[in-house]
Amino acid sequence: MTRAAHAFRIVGGIDFSPNRDDKAALFQARARARPILKEWLIRVEHHIMAGALSPLDLMMARELTNYPSANEGRCYAGQERLGKAIGSCARTARSSLKRLCQAGLLTTKRGGPGRTSAWTFCINGRPIFSNKEDDEPKLKGKEFS
Repeated sequence: MTRAAHAFRIVGGIDFSPNRDDKAALFQARARARPILKEWLIRVEHHIMAGALSPLDLMMARELTNYPSANEGRCYAGQERLGKAIGSCARTARSSLKRLCQAGLLTTKRGGPGRTSAWTFCINGRPIFSNKEDDEPKLKGKEFS
């Protein structure tokens, strides 16, 4: 039996093969989001240099940007997972996330039972990504001086 030249998966009559349009959209979202997230990380570094945050908070901020949902300005990772990713416990992760929220660099929306919270990237308490796809990111303007 020979394998097909391209990989695909059909389960129950539904095709689960990766769609080229989905890959292109993901690439475009990533290309659009990365410069904005880089600027956000620079703002986190400025807070650390000012003494408002600890270096552990920069590790947490970098970890938050490593998830695919970061391309949309959010992160859905749980505190246990984030803690393990930065080499600490969930309690330390909670403290770091709390400091980032207090600095106005994150906002949170609590998840339901068995669901994780949604962390939104912000500057001065305002989201850096707009809700509409057509709008330009808010980070480029002078409103966040």
